[in-house]
Amino acid sequence: LELGDIGRYCEKHGPLPAADAITVGLQALEALAHAHGTGPGGTIHRDFKPSNLLLAAAGPAWSVKVADFGLSKNLDELLHVGLSRHDWWYGTLEFMPPEQFHRFSQLDHRADLFSLAATLYWLLTGRYVYAGPSRDAREEAVKAGRVTPITAHGVSVPPGLCRVLHRALSADP
Repeated sequence: LELGDIGRYCEKHGPLPAADAITVGLQALEALAHAHGTGPGGTIHRDFKPSNLLLAAAGPAWSVKVADFGLSKNLDELLHVGLSRHDWWYGTLEFMPPEQFHRFSQLDHRADLFSLAATLYWLLTGRYVYAGPSRDAREEAVKAGRVTPITAHGVSVPPGLCRVLHRALSADP
């Protein structure tokens, strides 16, 4: 039974309980670990977000698949890409790490881990890690690495999970 992507699921049903978010996160981590180990230098997704996590019912639990590797790049290839413009960036603003703005051609697997943490944050809160009244304000928050603490949203998230997410959401990869 296909349930669609987790983004639409949460838009319809609301934020996930912590246990479900952890289940989704662990399966996504396994998929990313596989991608990061593919090819000579590994492959990074570069646009990890809720709509790229597909759900299927597998008995009483969910099965999660990572989709849309359209912006993915082999790390060996990425290191040889020379971008002539400094204002180019690709991906989805609300889930991207600061280094995706500052050092796009030097991204590594840690960018995907940041985006996974930003995705889990959204799944738990229904809010983005970057606050701001406009897209420009959120873009400035991304560039500055200014993440809103998950506790600011008044949701019940176990302290250990908060620590793990905030470590992965650090502005310093």
